[in-house]
Amino acid sequence: MTAPISRTELYQRVDDAFYARFPAAPRPLNGSANEEWRQWWIHERDRQLEEEISRVYWARWPQAPIELTAQMTCPLLGIFGNDDLNPSPDQVNRTEAELKRHGKTYEFHRYDGAGHGFFAVNRPNYRAEQATDAWKKVIAFYNKQLR
Repeated sequence: MTAPISRTELYQRVDDAFYARFPAAPRPLNGSANEEWRQWWIHERDRQLEEEISRVYWARWPQAPIELTAQMTCPLLGIFGNDDLNPSPDQVNRTEAELKRHGKTYEFHRYDGAGHGFFAVNRPNYRAEQATDAWKKVIAFYNKQLR
């Protein structure tokens, strides 16, 4: 099992990954970045953080979740942004194929123009239109499966 890392180390990894991907990006100085740049930087840093957390988190699992599909006994609702990287649209397709192969009860809904965390109203990647529709799907799924 991988040893836990500190928040400081995680942020450093995120910064390293961000600047490796965007080497020409200026590093913000106190009070020097305009609001548009600051919002973009926060969004990209947040996305990089999610990717790094996913790599660290999933590296600790002894088995990929998709490998547990055959053992699943409850209906599954999946709501995905097509701009998400984790899971990517390809990973969603593979998961759906595995659910079908095992005859599992599931509903998947996918949204264009939405990435990871598009439900989170406090984040730059919140998408009101997609989130509102997705909440309707959640309520309908619960009404169908829990009654």
